[in-house]
Amino acid sequence: MNPAIIGKLPKRFATHTVIVNLNDVNEHPTLSDLSFCIDENSTSSTLQGTVESSDPDAGDILSYTMTVSNTGDAFSIDAGTGQITVNNSQALGVETNPRFHMMVQATEVAGMSDSATLMVNFNNLKENSTPAEQTLTVAEESNEGTQYVAVTVTDF
Repeated sequence: MNPAIIGKLPKRFATHTVIVNLNDVNEHPTLSDLSFCIDENSTSSTLQGTVESSDPDAGDILSYTMTVSNTGDAFSIDAGTGQITVNNSQALGVETNPRFHMMVQATEVAGMSDSATLMVNFNNLKENSTPAEQTLTVAEESNEGTQYVAVTVTDF
């Protein structure tokens, strides 16, 4: 087409409405890694922390579980709230388990889930040791100042 003619052609256009429908799809929940430090030998049922999670789908209800490495069943997680409590205080001790590395999972009703790491470290507390009971027999005619026993105490 001759370029001189193009500028003289009538302009043509049309208007149309386009409707785009978006279908909402189910997104999986997200769970954040959690780390906290507690006193060793904490008593059972002591609240230690709460798992942080979210789900972009309004109204989705999440349930929580521990999935990996809860040595000695030391901790429990509330399935409805994600609160983590001491379950077995006997399993908590720097000497036996210096840290716990666990996995927690949040699952929505539709089955989509996410997992995160839960790390628990301990504050090493001084522990009182009780010396073993000893019985001594001393003759009544013993010389004054005679030593019969030596006690050695070590504080760890």
